[in-house]
Amino acid sequence: MIVFGASVTAQKNGYSRLINNTKTYGYGGYHLRGGGVAFLSDIDFSQNNTNIALIDWFSTGDIVFDDNFTLAINAVISKFESENITPICLLLPNKAKNKRLPYVKKCKDYFNEKNIQFIDVEKKIEEDGLNLNDVLRDNVHTTVKGAKIYADIIIEHLHHIDTKLKTKCSSNKFNAIKSLNINKVYKKELVLKGNAEIIGLNLEVGPHSGIVIVNYEGGERIENTYDQWCHYYRYHMNFSGITFDNSLNFSIAGLLNVKNIYYIGDISSVAGEEYSWKLYSTIKKFKETYGELVRIKKKLLAYLL
Repeated sequence: MIVFGASVTAQKNGYSRLINNTKTYGYGGYHLRGGGVAFLSDIDFSQNNTNIALIDWFSTGDIVFDDNFTLAINAVISKFESENITPICLLLPNKAKNKRLPYVKKCKDYFNEKNIQFIDVEKKIEEDGLNLNDVLRDNVHTTVKGAKIYADIIIEHLHHIDTKLKTKCSSNKFNAIKSLNINKVYKKELVLKGNAEIIGLNLEVGPHSGIVIVNYEGGERIENTYDQWCHYYRYHMNFSGITFDNSLNFSIAGLLNVKNIYYIGDISSVAGEEYSWKLYSTIKKFKETYGELVRIKKKLLAYLL
């Protein structure tokens, strides 16, 4: 069985590791309309020996339910169905429940409208009277106990899945995403030439990240690639939804480490002032080592005190 989802699925000791015969594709720090549609290309369907896939892209911080979101749902669901796999969406608990209620209701209504089968893990946990503090270690990620609870609920519900039921989903623009492998660090400026819609630049963000001003025919966007988690290095999708007809210009404060560009349309060239990869790697290694030493020191002090 394929398990395809966001950070809860990506957990090393998460629910997907407790379900037998699964191939997990998990992506921490991404959302459905960026990572979910872009990373469909990662799945090796040629090695498929299953007729079921679990889809976990509905527990992230992106709770804007708009036309692009439903297009993304359709793209993911229709892709699995085209491979003769029945997709099952997961609705997982989140401690920010009140804020998410309208979004979750829209998801359920849309699933029912489109004949998309789903497992409401959150509802089952509530019915069983379980304490979310025992299930979740933060707003959304599971404890060891929580991962086991998720797996048990999912396994039980899989016995009731109708693998012959077809949805009313159809492919769309998100099924035509292309990607460019870049693997370069840019400073000051990056310029893309072509005619395309950007699904996202897959960046390695961290202490080097900063504000980027994007100029294109339709206007200007200012995006801060640094956030509260940038004390450590990780990947994140940025600059989604920008459409340009000729050129896309990035003015960079700090550094922009671009792993991939995901887009629809055509990009003819990628150019910019490159930063030394060797220097970047050396600084990264130093900061990661220093950060680990700080964490060890804090743990040691907490133990001694």
